[in-house]
Amino acid sequence: FAGGSSTSLVGTYSGVLTGPTNALGIFVVGIHDVGAAEGDFNIFIGGAFYGGTIIGIGDPGDASFHGVVQGQQVSDFSFFNDNFFGFNSGSATIEGTAAGLVDALIEDTGSAFAGGNGTRMTGTATVDVRQRKPTQTTTDANGNQVTTGGGFKKVGSLDFTVDGFKQSD
Repeated sequence: FAGGSSTSLVGTYSGVLTGPTNALGIFVVGIHDVGAAEGDFNIFIGGAFYGGTIIGIGDPGDASFHGVVQGQQVSDFSFFNDNFFGFNSGSATIEGTAAGLVDALIEDTGSAFAGGNGTRMTGTATVDVRQRKPTQTTTDANGNQVTTGGGFKKVGSLDFTVDGFKQSD
C-alpha cells in the first residue's frame, strides 16, 4: 500500500540506530500488506550485546513507521575461590534489557544505487537500558548453595537516529 506520496511501504527494510558513543543498533523489519510489521533487532551498548525483536505499524496515511524494539542480554560465568582451603565456587549471571520506541518516516528519495531502490526510513528512537542486579550462586565447603542478587534497575535512556533503506518489495 502507498503512503501519503506514491511510496509503497510494503517491503523489507534494514538500517542502523546511531548516536550515543559506544552504542550501535541494527534492524531488519518487514512491513506487510496486512498485520503488524516485524523483524529482528540487535543493539550493542558499552560492549554488551542485546538481541531481540522489532514490531510495529507502517501507516500509509502519512508514510510513517511506529514501532517497539526489545533486546535481551544474558551473560553467564563461573568462578572458583580458595581462601586458604575455605573455598567458594559457583556461577554468576548478568541480565539486562534494552527496549524502546522507534518513530520514522518512509520516503522515496528518487535516487537508486547499484540496482537498489531509493526508499529510505529515517527518524528517531529512544532505548531504555535496564540491568538486573547480578545474581550469584555460591557453594561453600559443605556443599550448601546460596543465590543472591536480582531485581532490575534502569541504568540509562539513549536517544538514537534511525537510518534505514528498503531492501526489497
